Amino acid sequence: MDESPHRVRADELTALRDWLAQYLPETFKLYGVVDETIRGRWQGTSFLTLGWPDILAVGEGPTSPEEIDCAQYFNEPPLASVFSPSHEHLKRLLTSPGYLDWTKPILFHVFCSRIAPTIRDVSQSRGGNPERANRHGIRLVARPGDIPLLPVPDGLEARALDADLHTDLILSHWSHSRELAHLYIRENIKRFPSVGLFEESSRCVAYEISTHFGTIGFLHVHNDFRRRGLGKVVTSIMTNQYFSQGMSTSVVVFAHNHLSLSMHARMGFKVDSAVDFYTHYIGNPEDNEDILNFG
Repeated sequence: MDESPHRVRADELTALRDWLAQYLPETFKLYGVVDETIRGRWQGTSFLTLGWPDILAVGEGPTSPEEIDCAQYFNEPPLASVFSPSHEHLKRLLTSPGYLDWTKPILFHVFCSRIAPTIRDVSQSRGGNPERANRHGIRLVARPGDIPLLPVPDGLEARALDADLHTDLILSHWSHSRELAHLYIRENIKRFPSVGLFEESSRCVAYEISTHFGTIGFLHVHNDFRRRGLGKVVTSIMTNQYFSQGMSTSVVVFAHNHLSLSMHARMGFKVDSAVDFYTHYIGNPEDNEDILNFG
């Protein structure tokens, strides 16, 4: 008989984090969400396991709209990271009753590349189209002391972003934005470190924000201010905000983005692991552009 997954309770999150820690860096996305939830900076994400307390596989479940305002972004369609050291156990979780509805799109987000074939095989067995479904990324990590804090150039001021003022700015430059993304960006700005470089007129000319799983990203520099090293300045400020809390930080970059990979490597980030993104969809890619490009 098929087994239903165990829904992890709040008082069980520490045990789940300990289990995930055994498999770092492959589990860094799931570990990061659990850790930020325990720290109290994030809430609403549920976690489902195959087996408890002896965990065999784990995945993100539905996000609670009662706990966080951006739940729709994670639920419509489902956005989930999953992990198991065993391909067979992962397959059992993915197909367990009450977890995922394979008749609809599913966005598998920032999972270790090793398990991509299992996700692809289950998707195809449920009618999924593999065309353009899988994309590759690279995670780079910086630890306290790796990145020096760079000075802010004269004429500019560094300060935190404001969710009411800067959400639309970030969305306008995020090439992987999709429907309801504004809800997610607002929540990240409100809950986690961010930094913008501002002119005296209060125009933001460069910025970067954090995610709910411990990475930094969305780095952007206005066209008129490029080739001045402002991207490095912003990233140095962001990383040192995490360092001041005794935390390392990381960035996930799509493998084709050679400029970003090169900049982070020159700054002192080290390649840590390979990650994938996978879109389960049924039909033609032309009819699913929005979700095929999710980030």
